[in-house]
Amino acid sequence: MKKRLLIPKILFLLFHLFVATNTYAQSGSLKSEWQVYSDDKGHYLGLKKKQFKLIRLEAHGSRPQIMKVIPYEKMKHIVFIHYFAGESGTTEAVKQFHVVVFNTKTQQFLGKAPYRYISATPGLTQPKWDYKEDHIAVKTPYQGEIIIPFQ
Repeated sequence: MKKRLLIPKILFLLFHLFVATNTYAQSGSLKSEWQVYSDDKGHYLGLKKKQFKLIRLEAHGSRPQIMKVIPYEKMKHIVFIHYFAGESGTTEAVKQFHVVVFNTKTQQFLGKAPYRYISATPGLTQPKWDYKEDHIAVKTPYQGEIIIPFQ
C-alpha cells in the first residue's frame, strides 16, 4: 500500500524539480543576453549581440550589476531587467535596485524606474508599481510618478 502512495509523490517531486530547473535556466539565459557597458560618461545596459542597443543606467557609487531578467506574465515580449544601481545616502546607506523595461518584438527600451530601496532602518518608502493594460505607472518617493508605456 505504501508503494502506491510513494510513486505519485516521487513523480510530483520530479515534476516540480523539472519546472523549477527549467524556469531558472530560462531566467539565466535571458540574463546572459545582457551586459553593462561603461565609459567616462556613465554606465549603459545593452544586448551583447547588438552593442548599439543601449540605455543609460542609474548608478550610485558603483558599477551597476544585472540581477535578473524576467518576462512579464501578461506580455511575454516585455521583459524586466532588474539591476543593482548602487548605494546612496549621507547619514545612512540606501541600496537601490532599479528595473529597465524592454520590448523584445520592437527591440526598444520602454523605460526605467526604481524598484526597491533597502536600508538598515525599517519603514523606508518603496516605489509602487501599478500594472495597467497599456502601461506601468511607478510612483516613487523621490522622482514622482514615472509612466512606462508598453508600445
